[in-house]
Amino acid sequence: MQGRTPKSIGAKHYMKLKRKAIQFYPRYAECITQLRQKAELIKA
Repeated sequence: MQGRTPKSIGAKHYMKLKRKAIQFYPRYAECITQLRQKAELIKA
């Protein structure tokens, strides 16, 4: 059947997501800063 999802997602899944967020957030923040600088929204 389509559209079915598990009723609960384990803590293990959320911990994986947290680790990914911690790993990639600094890269994302740096990229956003560079884009804003290119758009002259903030000064370097």
